[in-house]
Amino acid sequence: MKINCCYRTPEHNRAVKGAENSQHLYGNAADVHMPQDEQEAFKALAESRGWNGIGTYQTFIHIDRRDTHARWNG
Repeated sequence: MKINCCYRTPEHNRAVKGAENSQHLYGNAADVHMPQDEQEAFKALAESRGWNGIGTYQTFIHIDRRDTHARWNG
């Protein structure tokens, strides 16, 4: 497992075309790269530990501590 991104400055967030109100701006998010066969177990563990935002992308899993439940594929 490799953490690709956690906190982003506003400048970096704009440069990577992050969401305007990205949880990365608040230090409440991480993008994690791992082998494909470990992703489902990781997402289940993240959810059980209170990570409400979980997004699946081609090369990483995004997790965040937003107030509402959200799941998506990017």
